[in-house]
Amino acid sequence: MTGKITDSGSAGQTHSSAKENVPAVSSSSPFISYREIPPEVFFPASALQLINKIARTKIPLLILGEQGLGQDYLSNLLHEAGVTKGEPFLDFHVATHKSDDALEELYHLLQTLDSGKPFRGTLHINGIENSSHLLQTCLLSMLAHSPVRLPDGRQLYFQGRITAGMFQTMEQGMAQQGCLMPSLAYKLAVAPIFLKPLRERSNDIPRLVDMFTMAYAKHFAITDNKFSPEAVKLLQDYYWPGNMGEFESVIYRSLLFSPCSYLQSENILFSAEPLRIVPAEEPAKVFSGNDPLAAAYQLTDGPSLELSVAQLVAELSHEIKNPLVAIKTFIQLLPGHINDPEFLSDFFGVAATSIDRIDYLTERMLEFAKLSQPHFGSVALSFVLQEAIKQTGPLKPPLQINWDKSAFEQLPALYTDQEQVRYALGNILFHIAHNTSAGHIIECRAEATPATITLCMSYGGEKQAQGLAFSTSQGALIDDLNGLDLFLAQQVLQKNAVRCKKDTAQDTTTIAIQFLRQEGFGRR
Repeated sequence: MTGKITDSGSAGQTHSSAKENVPAVSSSSPFISYREIPPEVFFPASALQLINKIARTKIPLLILGEQGLGQDYLSNLLHEAGVTKGEPFLDFHVATHKSDDALEELYHLLQTLDSGKPFRGTLHINGIENSSHLLQTCLLSMLAHSPVRLPDGRQLYFQGRITAGMFQTMEQGMAQQGCLMPSLAYKLAVAPIFLKPLRERSNDIPRLVDMFTMAYAKHFAITDNKFSPEAVKLLQDYYWPGNMGEFESVIYRSLLFSPCSYLQSENILFSAEPLRIVPAEEPAKVFSGNDPLAAAYQLTDGPSLELSVAQLVAELSHEIKNPLVAIKTFIQLLPGHINDPEFLSDFFGVAATSIDRIDYLTERMLEFAKLSQPHFGSVALSFVLQEAIKQTGPLKPPLQINWDKSAFEQLPALYTDQEQVRYALGNILFHIAHNTSAGHIIECRAEATPATITLCMSYGGEKQAQGLAFSTSQGALIDDLNGLDLFLAQQVLQKNAVRCKKDTAQDTTTIAIQFLRQEGFGRR
């Protein structure tokens, strides 16, 4: 258990009953204060309206939601908005066990203010579902503003407000034996607020990125840094299991370690490992002989392979989460529509589609996992393209691909791994199928230079919506616009010394793939 008492006007100023004369280690925090982020960016308007409604009373507040959503910040906003303003704010965290030590610690924290006098500020308890039965009984007495008598005869006087953060639903908190007492839960829930996890607030991500970027620029001299639209889209698609705490660290880390001021997708560092600080002048790597894999690392542009794992996890989490959310939503509504044939039909349709989607993703990932170090050799582009087109056979409607097979057969041989390129081209075709409107034709053409062969796949009708979604009214599948297929293809091609770039000009999108020619290897 941990507890902190702060003055209402300064969230960073802490008072303790011990070691009052010990100087602070640092005059400034390494992180920004959430107070610098406007509340309307952090919290939904309904939450802010509710705390304004109850600010002039001492009604308790229950905040439901996952950890890391700023529950203590929201409680502090309520504290400063009404009758408790100017009084102490006590932020108290209950550990994940039922020890009665929490009550003892809480007693001593309250006594540090003014022994024997009532506490008239705000007591915020995070993780209240972890409280012991004794602590919960005392909280019930505190809600009645009656003296709390401890087992040893001491009394605790309380005339303030109690707010609580609960990291699960009320039903979950009360369902487990020995958890939250219903009598306490219902009294706390006079004014409940549910905070959505960050992964369900993708529309808020761009503004949060801007706010945190500006705050870090102000404090830490990280100036003129911006996130590209592609980088922001990647942040929107990430699962964010750590919510705001993780989001803050990812933004800070990416700004700090990015080699450029205009951050692209490859500059987003979801994981702290591995961080590689590149010296201003790094000695060039020396490769002996004609090692094709070593040459691939020298010649390939784009994101480093070392950083691909975090991006892969982000993409995969997003792709699998959405079908599961759709099924979960229907299950939650099922009891009230059990006799509704139309609803049941929609439910079974969405469930089947979602399961097929997850099965497809699993198969693609298993195939990707089997691909190891590439084995370079002579490969005919016409053959691997034809094999990749065969993979798209199950698609409905089928892809319409316009390519001159005889012209492709006249092209020089590539120098690459045949199976890995087949996999990558198949993924790119699946990506196009999911991102173009039905009826559009894919134009495939190839251009040869003395060292390379560039395959261009052009198509129209690029959709603008993002992500996998289901309509809220009928539950019908809208559009599956995934980034995972293209992402996996780019990772495999990069290992094979192949450049892959996607560009959109006017109404035409082109994916250009630049291969090494067998006789041109090493002259690029």
